[in-house]
Amino acid sequence: MRLDLAISDAVAAELALRVTGLELLPDDQKQWVQRTLVADAPPARMVVITDETITTHAGWPLRVVEVRLETGDGHALEWRLGGFYAFFEHAAVVLARSADEVRFRARVPALRAALRDATPIWTDEVVALAELWDVRPTHAPARVSASMAAVAPPAVEAPVAPAIVEAATIAAWEAIAAADPADVDALYDAGQARYLRGELAEALDCWTRARARAPGDFGIAKKQVQALHGLARHADAEALMREVRALWRASADPAVQLVDEVVVDQFAVAGASVHASETLRPRDPRAYALQTFRVVGGPAITVRVETSDYARERGTPYVLSVARGRDYRVVGTRAELPAYPELKAIAIQLITAALAPT
Repeated sequence: MRLDLAISDAVAAELALRVTGLELLPDDQKQWVQRTLVADAPPARMVVITDETITTHAGWPLRVVEVRLETGDGHALEWRLGGFYAFFEHAAVVLARSADEVRFRARVPALRAALRDATPIWTDEVVALAELWDVRPTHAPARVSASMAAVAPPAVEAPVAPAIVEAATIAAWEAIAAADPADVDALYDAGQARYLRGELAEALDCWTRARARAPGDFGIAKKQVQALHGLARHADAEALMREVRALWRASADPAVQLVDEVVVDQFAVAGASVHASETLRPRDPRAYALQTFRVVGGPAITVRVETSDYARERGTPYVLSVARGRDYRVVGTRAELPAYPELKAIAIQLITAALAPT
């Protein structure tokens, strides 16, 4: 997949541009957006100038974020504008940069218009798309909070390690939330930071307080589910997941409406990161995965609980499968769907075996 993006010669001559190809939509889109906006920059504070979610002329969700990177004493280093596209489970990014504010401002209107005119072209990635559609979830839109202006973001492209988010940064977010009872994003940020540090109970507390301020927020609710599963409070997670589904069905947000699958748990298996997800809307109700466990950032290993008309007709509607790359095998069937703790334990066993050297 690539973007059909028409950039004028004048814009291309005065702005440094980067356009990505096909990307898998990350689970933590907030960190993805943040890292993209500060990529290849020296350590700096990111000040969000504008942040809006619109749709392209073809109807695709598009998030446009304009930021200023500056030193700790407020000296401007660079102006950047990022366009973040969501195409079902996939994403593309356009990032424009300039150290000259006058030139940047002069070209931003034309760049914004070009971003809205862009459309995806799938024909050069048909095989890759067919593979990816069944192994990667769609998630809620990214969250870029106003509180980011108060904190120096990590200027790294690699996944953020838990230790990167210092306790002082979390305390700063907590102070912002305490000072403004209407602020939701600071509590979300603090919760995500604590989750990455492995502080699951504290993360859940942050997200619970954030949800009290924004009861209808789909993105916060799904993070609560992840924390509950991480704490082995599976019954509570299942109950909250019913609320998540209701929020998803009721949402008027076009980006949320595109979500087909939601990550409900994250854990490690033999050093590999695994995401567990549940299907919200099957592409084909005749045959689809109810639950998926996939290795992310590593070998293409996936464990699925599948169902189909064929399996239901034969009295064993739940089929457990494991895939590594193009190798796929069915490992068992069930008449009843096992509870999540049992499914997780089975998935861990199968993924551990698939990760073992052959």
